[in-house]
This record gives sequence, C-alpha cells and structure tokens, in this order.
Amino acid sequence: MSRKLALKKLTKSDLTIFEWQFQNQPGKKSKQKAINLNSSVFIGQLYPGLPNSNALKNGRMEISTEIHGPRKGEVVHQASNRTITAASSTQKNWRLGGSLIPNPQDQPLRYSSLKPGDLVLFDFVGDEAPEKVRMLLISQSDQELWHSFNQLIPGERETMVRLKSDQVFNIISDSWLLKFLGEERSESKTIESGKYEPEQYELFSKQAGSENLKNRSDYHKIRPAGRHIITIGKDLIKDKYAAIVELVKNAYDADSKYCRVSLLPFSRGSEKGIKVVIRDEGHGMDYDTVVDKWMVPSTDDKLKRSTSPSGRKMQGKKGIGRYSASMIGDDLILQTVDKEGDLTALYLIWEHFESAKYLDDVDVLIENYATDKRPGTELIMIGDEAHLSEWNVKQIQNLKFELKKLIPPVASEHSIDADIENFKIQLELGDFPFDGFSNVVEDIEPYPLFDLFDYRVSGLVTNKGIAKLRFENNRIKGAPIQVIEDFDIILNKSDTRKGEEAYCGKLQLDFRVFDRDPASIDGLIQRGLKDPVTGAYVGKREARLILDNYNGIGVYRNGFRLRPLGDAGYDWLELDKQRVQNPSFRVGSDQIIGFIHIESEEESGLEEKSARDGLRETAEYFGLQEIGKQVLGKLEERRFSYRKNIGLGRSKRDLNVKINTLFDLKDVKNKINEELDTAGVEKTSKAIINKLISEKEESNAKIADDLKKAIALYQGQATLGKIVNVVLHEGRKPISYFKNQIPTISEWADEVREVYDQVTIDKIIDRLRVVYDQSDILIKLFNKLDPLSAKKRTHRKDFKVRTVIENVLDVFVSQLESQSIKCEIDCDTNQTFYGWKEDLYVVFTNLVDNSIYWLQGIQRAQKQILFKVYEDDNLLIIEYRDNGPGIDKTLIESEDIFEPEFSNKGGTGLGLAISGEAVDRNGGELKAIYSEDGAFFKVELKHQ
Repeated sequence: MSRKLALKKLTKSDLTIFEWQFQNQPGKKSKQKAINLNSSVFIGQLYPGLPNSNALKNGRMEISTEIHGPRKGEVVHQASNRTITAASSTQKNWRLGGSLIPNPQDQPLRYSSLKPGDLVLFDFVGDEAPEKVRMLLISQSDQELWHSFNQLIPGERETMVRLKSDQVFNIISDSWLLKFLGEERSESKTIESGKYEPEQYELFSKQAGSENLKNRSDYHKIRPAGRHIITIGKDLIKDKYAAIVELVKNAYDADSKYCRVSLLPFSRGSEKGIKVVIRDEGHGMDYDTVVDKWMVPSTDDKLKRSTSPSGRKMQGKKGIGRYSASMIGDDLILQTVDKEGDLTALYLIWEHFESAKYLDDVDVLIENYATDKRPGTELIMIGDEAHLSEWNVKQIQNLKFELKKLIPPVASEHSIDADIENFKIQLELGDFPFDGFSNVVEDIEPYPLFDLFDYRVSGLVTNKGIAKLRFENNRIKGAPIQVIEDFDIILNKSDTRKGEEAYCGKLQLDFRVFDRDPASIDGLIQRGLKDPVTGAYVGKREARLILDNYNGIGVYRNGFRLRPLGDAGYDWLELDKQRVQNPSFRVGSDQIIGFIHIESEEESGLEEKSARDGLRETAEYFGLQEIGKQVLGKLEERRFSYRKNIGLGRSKRDLNVKINTLFDLKDVKNKINEELDTAGVEKTSKAIINKLISEKEESNAKIADDLKKAIALYQGQATLGKIVNVVLHEGRKPISYFKNQIPTISEWADEVREVYDQVTIDKIIDRLRVVYDQSDILIKLFNKLDPLSAKKRTHRKDFKVRTVIENVLDVFVSQLESQSIKCEIDCDTNQTFYGWKEDLYVVFTNLVDNSIYWLQGIQRAQKQILFKVYEDDNLLIIEYRDNGPGIDKTLIESEDIFEPEFSNKGGTGLGLAISGEAVDRNGGELKAIYSEDGAFFKVELKHQ
C-alpha cells in the first residue's frame, strides 16, 4: 500500500478540529471543526481519482486517524470517527473533519498550546483513496524541527505542499520521528538455513524465536512496486530543470560533442501539448545495452567503468538519472543508434508504472532496426497541455539559467580535469507565444567570470589542507599579484554541533568579490559592466540587479555544477551569518561569485544526494565549508587593510588617545592667546580667560578619566562574555550534583525524623561533604571570574603578575587539558606591578582564548603556551607565545590585527583591540611580533 506525504501550515480555522481550540477561539468564532486539505495538493497530486472513487459516498468517507506530537515522545493518540469530506458540490474544497478531537484524558493540555503557523505532516496510506492518515504535529516551540520543515513550504500564500520521502528523511534524525515514518512491515517468517552461513542462520533463528513451531518457511525475493520507477524518477528529482540537467549529463557521458535540448509546443486539433527532445551524437547504445543496463534501475555500469570510451569522467553513477524523464512528460520514446548502425527504439508510458502492482508487471516495447543514421541518442518526451502550461517565460528563463550555470567558465588558470571545452549545449525553442522565446536556437554559453571584480583569491588546496593562493586587487591599477604560499588550513576536530570536519580531496577555488557601496558600483560601471544577456552597458540599478542574480559559490565536479550550490541567495557557506557579527570585515553572499572544483566521491568523500539537491552533510562537507571560509578569509584580511588605508574603513584604534584629544584644549588655548595678543587685550583680562580655560581642562580631564573607567569596565565584561561556555562547562557538574542529591538527602532526613538511624545519618553527612566540595568548586570558579565581573572600576595598586596569569589559566583548565595544551610560566613569584590587575586579566584571557582556538586543529606531539616575565630598564616585559599556526607577516606589519572588527576566526574582532586598550591604560604597549613558530605577543609596561 502506497504512502503519500504532505505538509500543511495550520490556520486558525484548521485548529478548530481540536475541542479545546474550538471552544477557546479568540475574536470571531469559526464553526468549521475541520482541517482544510488544499484541493490542488490533496486531489491534484495525491489522490486524483478520489472524486470518482467508490470509497467516496455522498461526498465523504471514513478514515482511520493517528495523531503524533506536538512534543517529542508523545504517545500516539487514536482519533476515531474521522472523515474526508468534499466541502462543496464543486469539490474544490476538501476537509479532514468529523467529531471534535478532545485532549486525551491522561494529557489534559496536549493540544492547548497549538497556534496558527504550527505545522502538520500528513502521512496518507492508501492507493486509490486514503484509508489511514497519521498526523505529526510540529509546534513552533520546537524551533529547529519547525524551521527545517517550514522551509519546505515555498511561499506565504501556499499553506500545503506534497513532500517526497527523501525530503523528510533529510530533515529527520530523532528516533521517535523515524519511528513515525517507519514503513509498515508484515510479520516475520522463519526460514531454512540453506542459503545462509551457519552463524548467520543461528543469529536469525534466535531473533525469530526458533523454539516455536514453524508454520511456514520459504525463500522470497523483494519485488519493487510498479511505481518504484516514479519514486526514483519524478518523486526524487526536485524540478524539471534538474531532470533535464540529468539527461544532458548522460549526453556528456556518451562522448557526444554536443547536446541539443528542444522544447516544442504542438497542437493537434483541440489537443495541445509539448514535445521535449534531448539529442546527442555520442556513441549510442546497442540492443543489449538498452535491455541489460538502461532498463536496470540503479545499475552499477557507470560506477564500474568510471570513464567513458573517450576518457571522460562519468557524471552519473547512481544509475537512476534517466528516469527523471518521468517528470518532463507522460510518455517516453528512446531512439539510439550504435556505432554498428543498428537503431534500438524503446517506448514506455509512465502511467503504466503508476497503476502496476509490481515493477515486473509492466511490459516495455523495445525494437531493433538496421539504419544509415549516425550514432547518437534521442529522448522524446510527450506531455499534455498541463505540461505545456508549465513552460512560461519565467520557466524558460530559469532553464536557460540552469544550463548556463551547469558548466563553469573555463579560464586558462583552471586546470579542470574534464573535457568541458569539447562539449556544447544548444537550446531550441519552438512556437511559443512569447516575444524573444519563439522559434529560436541558442548556443548555451556559460556565464563569464566577472573580470571586473574588485578583489580575487584563487588557487589550490591539497588533500592535506595546504593552500597555495593568489590575491588580486583590481581596485588598484597595475597592482601586483600577492602570492600566499603554503597556508595551512586547520579544521575543527571536536565541534559537537557538526561532528568532525575532514579534508575533502584536492580543491581548486576561485572567489571574486565586489564591493557594493555607491562609489564601488560607479567604479564597476566605469570599468565596463554589461548585461550578460543583452550585452548592453548598465546603470547603477541594473548593476546591483546583476550582482543579485549572478552571485553564489558553485561547487563543480568533473566540470558540472552540483545544484543548488551556486544558486543566487543559496548561502551554503553561511557568509551572511558571519557578516552580521562583523560587517566591516566580512563579505556577504551577495558580494561574491565563486567556484570550487572538487574531485570524485571516492577521492573527496563528498557525496551527492540522490535527489540531486546538494551534498550530504558528512564530515567532508563540513570540512569543505570550513576550507571555503578560511580561503575567503585571506581575501577578507587584505580587503579590510586596503579599505582602511584609503579611508573606506576608518580606524577605531587608540581609543584612549582619541578621548584625550577630544578633551585637550591646549591648541585652542594657544590660538585664543594669539588672538588676545593681536587684539591688545590687557594682561589681567587675558589671565582671567586663561584661568577659565584651565578650569575647563581640569573638568574635561575628569570627564575623560570617567569615560576611560567606564570603557574599561565594559571591556572587562565583554571579555567575560567570551568565556561563558567555560563557566557553563565548569559549573554544570556541581549544579547537576546538587539537583540530583538534594532530593535524596531530604528523603533520608524525613526517615531520620521518624526513626533515628545512625546509618542514614552517616549517609547524609557523607553526601553533605560532597555537596561542600562541589560548592567549593563553584566558589573558586566565581572567584577566578571576579576581576572581570566587577561592577565598579577599582583604583590602581600593586599586584603580583604571576597570580593573575595563574588565575586566567585556571579559568581555562578544562579546555587546556582536553586539548593537551601544556602551559609554562617563567615569572618570579614576587614580581609586582602597580596598575589595574583587571586590565591584565582582559589581556591574558583574550590571548589564551585565541591560542586555544588556533591550537585545536594542530596535529603536534606537544601544544604549548608560554609566559615569560622579566625586567628591562624601567620596563616590565611580559612575553606570550604559543606554537600554533602563527600570524601572517603582512597582518603584523599593518597592525590590522589590533583593529576593532578584524577577525580571522569568525568572531567580532574585538579581542585584541580590547587587549591593546587595556595595556595602554596602564601606560604600556601591546606588540605582535612575527614568528615562524607560532603567535608571539609582547606586553611592555612602564613602572610608575
């Protein structure tokens, strides 16, 4: 029995099916008592034969109903007395109704929390008509699950859509949800061991209960249902464009030099329809190949061969792409001529598979002829008027767009291991009633790489994560290309959200970035930006629209794009999320046109989804994301420096100096005295004016000092925010212990009140000792954080430097131990400094936090953080080192790493800027020094 899935967004009137919701409706009351089933989906796609079915009596039928959710693990609620009803005589509206559904007696508030905008996933079971429906309620309070499903409903006006099983399984991972989607299985039967190894049968018989008397014992074969072909074709492919792309790839695999896609409307009397033809001049197939391979779903033929006779790397390896033709038309005619001159023709009707009980019940006619035609293959798909109506101007434009983006622009520096330059695509449009889209044949050319980019980073990344990159700045005329040699890309090996990230084979990357401020758009137009379609020069509005339509980072394998990676607005690298945190430094998804060429699945570990809608979210996929971000980060660093130097990004450093300058009246005082002298003002009046200015200077100095104290307080609290995860991790264990043990202690105390028992008293005392120890852990943790969480700025005083360093390292002790980072402190225990110890907490906390981040992906026998403190003349020197990947020399020379918002680790970019200000408040300087052995910072403080 077939399953049909649909997703619906619940409205106020839909919720009236639940008794509580019906009785407690706000505002105007609805009398509906049912959930609307959108006719275009329920009848148009799921059960088109239902209106004429015998199951429907007087416009209604009974249906068995189960309700799951809205919370995880919710027991199944059997909702009897349900009906499917045609709500109007025209049968345009259908509803799932019947008597009101009450809250279960053991769950009196089960449905009370539901509200408009919540979702319901319908699982209809039945072939001709629905016999059973299971409803999974998804509340907005379950944010992650609701958001994932809500994205499957395309527009605000649409409230119900049909889903494919693959779409749902890509979202669902929780066992209770998988159980909801589990196929119904027939009762297990025991079998004889003749076709199994003895240990296999022994294991099976134990599970089946071999001690019971067997009723039947037979071997059986799995028989796919007739509609299995539709499931792996039309139901699996996202849209018509994806289907056509699959068939174009097959032409490439056949060693053809071209593929022609023809959309040909036709009219035969009152009958209208469309013929879609995909033709190539490849090597064709002989009769046996059609029968033994083309007719075999999921054949491993291409997987085994891996390359075509001419040496092209095979695009399709899953053996199902050809069945996507079921989405394009109702019938399919295959005509293929092999190199021997034999023509093999195949004719099938997809409806036959829909109605057949088993796949092998469908007979497909295949004939073979002698011919003088050239080798090649032609697929002819015939669709009715409904298929024709889908091809409007927008859809044709979308198809052209997909075909153009299918093949990447091939630049001389791209050494793509594919025969793309020898493969051309043509699009033929027949007699459509659309201007510019009627009776034309167009050669599909890939969209050009925009040579008018502002910035570009390109190059190679090895399968070990070593990058060799080039950076270009087109905004500087004649600027030399910067070479970035042997940049090590460090992956995160312990991210609990994603799991491990892994390297994903060799990569070729090319990212081109455009500034989108008004001056940059003007520069883009002046450099000669043209419309990619019309070739006309454009204005500012058109320039922005072009960037809106053609942005995206595409991923290509063997020269062909993997949809939807590279679609405009498909931000799979999550660039916009980074940009929100740090807009001055980061690049948004609408500013970049990029290409990443990946290797085969075997070499890269990057697996394409069966539905041809992207890559599976494996460790290699997350590694690809991180590699892309880090390569783009090299461009972002250099772009940030350039924009700052030309005044597009203003420096926000030296905040203390700027505050002093703001309130310093010396220049004003000197100019006033010059004017007074010129005007001949007498000395007494001049002295009075100067005294007033001096008093204002003193007042300003106090204001400036108060501002510095406030800024220092806020910077300390900002640094405290960076280690919230540390606090949560360290404090969770004691709090969990309190939560678990206090009820037990209370229970024992009650027992002792009733009957004195020394054993119970001893147990209470023992547990209280542990409670004391766990409390001590929390107290010590908060004491460590106290200098950063102060509500008031203290006065300067002498403090021991080593104690500050040790306290900071104590805060991070768990992270340091988990990553095996060894810390050494070379500092006299009596070394003191007169200043604000809170500021040194800020400095060391930020430095240690950065080191832990960059050391996490380093594969070294010993990871280290070193402090060395010593005197030099009147200076206290604190050297800080780690043996991580270090800092790019150009960033140290430009001092951009101390700029607020500069960050190459995905944060806000405030850490080092705050640290520099903290040292400055103590009359010192924080310096970054280039080292090939890791990060190296030096704090120089003057004794006062």
